[in-house]
Amino acid sequence: MMAENKPQMEKINTAASDANILDFIQSLPDEFDTLLGESGNTLSSGQAQRIAIARAIYKNKPIIVFDEPTANLDVDSIEKFHTAVRKLALNNICIIVTHDISTISTYDKVYLLDSGKAKEKPDIEQLAKDIGIN
Repeated sequence: MMAENKPQMEKINTAASDANILDFIQSLPDEFDTLLGESGNTLSSGQAQRIAIARAIYKNKPIIVFDEPTANLDVDSIEKFHTAVRKLALNNICIIVTHDISTISTYDKVYLLDSGKAKEKPDIEQLAKDIGIN
């Protein structure tokens, strides 16, 4: 597919809203046109994560992989991440690689990699026992 010549603002606003980052963007001095510094270094980890999710929503790719997405996030940012991913997962396959038990418990299918083999673990209590969390 060819790249878009001009970004679609309505689609951008919807993606930012779905990723729970629109209010933050609208609070910036120049909203979407605000410069965020070298590699976005003026953003918190949670803000950067939600902007990445908004970009994924905007691009509308069928499969999205997150690797340790809640690492270094505070509780509020983690909840906003889960909310955004739930919306994203309505129309996309989202694969989340994590060691975080609270993230594991949020999703409907969980697989445990054990000695190079994937084992389905739909029961979070059993999974917690399997990985030594009581």
